[in-house]
Amino acid sequence: MKTDRIRLVHVQVPPTYLPGYPRGLSAQQFQALLAPRNRERRRALFGAACAALALSAGSPGEAEREAQVVAMLQRLAEERPQSSWLWSSIMHRAAATEATAGVTYVPRIPISFGNSAMGLFDSGRARLMAVEVFRAYGIELETGAALDTPSVHARLDGADRARKIAFKLRGANEENDGRTRPVIGGGKAESASSDLDATELAALVENGWKLHVTSIDNYPLMDGDQLTPTVAYLAGVIEFLNAVTDGPDLDLRSVLMGVRQRFEVPSLADLGLGKGAPRSIGNQESLDEFELGSARTVTLRFNQPGSRPPTLLGRGRTTELQPPATPAERAKALSTAGCISALQIPISVREITRAETLRIRLTQVREPGAKPLLIEARSKLVFTPSSFDAARPFELEISLPAGEYYLLNSLDVSVLRP
Repeated sequence: MKTDRIRLVHVQVPPTYLPGYPRGLSAQQFQALLAPRNRERRRALFGAACAALALSAGSPGEAEREAQVVAMLQRLAEERPQSSWLWSSIMHRAAATEATAGVTYVPRIPISFGNSAMGLFDSGRARLMAVEVFRAYGIELETGAALDTPSVHARLDGADRARKIAFKLRGANEENDGRTRPVIGGGKAESASSDLDATELAALVENGWKLHVTSIDNYPLMDGDQLTPTVAYLAGVIEFLNAVTDGPDLDLRSVLMGVRQRFEVPSLADLGLGKGAPRSIGNQESLDEFELGSARTVTLRFNQPGSRPPTLLGRGRTTELQPPATPAERAKALSTAGCISALQIPISVREITRAETLRIRLTQVREPGAKPLLIEARSKLVFTPSSFDAARPFELEISLPAGEYYLLNSLDVSVLRP
């Protein structure tokens, strides 16, 4: 008896492909394969057709991966709203050592005096978020994975033993109750049974392991800003996963190293919020105070016909841009499409101890036939997906309860220069 053998082959289908019948089959061939005697082939064909339809709809795997990471970053911004150093710090790649593996981005924070230093970032939270990033890339990790071999005695923070992919954030700043404490002058050394030293790292690499390894000492905590060092750490993890996995790559370079694209914000009077008396706060910014006796929604529109183009500013202690903006860069807004970016809302609550009560809706009309982009957030810092383009018109609705607020004269969006 003749036995038909069918082998499924995964083929990348162009996003523009709209299958009426599976690619390469005529209508007659398609019907023939649906005959009752070809039941198994019919099942295989159905699975392949579903995969092709999913790919033709615009790579849902890519959208899902990015959506998970952006949602995680936004949750961090809302739970840890202090992010004052994100725009003032400059990120750089740390030099590789024998005890590290993969890219490490380190925030360089321009402190004039030592009273901003509060120890090291929340390494426990960073490890949990790294596990989430791995999951977004389709990798489920065993956490606290102990390795005990003749050449390696260590505990990996997360590992997929079958694929030999793992990460390790070396050092400790957690007490016995599991809570992270600020540590001044560097993290605690791990025990020999837990730490992954340079010799053990080399042994794992030689055995085919792919690892991201760095130290908590790279991530200082300044003025309680947990977000900046955590995003820097996760950017290294993401770049590592881009290199060792298939599928779409994510890109946080705009958030970390992009310049500030500054859009002009209307005055209090133009917004109908009062006369105001703005005062300069440096870095080409001014701040105004206002009070609302009842709830109010403020709508801001950008890149409207006739509006002035945004200006480009540097990051770090000063806003000086190096090299200076070119005539083309001064003529119109730069596109953020293709990169995850960060957007700083120009309104904030005056009472520093009060929880953020803002409700933000960012909307942007897209190409004909595509649904408008809608982003909702509850923090001053909003992470935008790669589908958001700061070079096109967009709108912000900021819902405010009664209270006292600050209004900045500008809105900043991170962007990579061409």
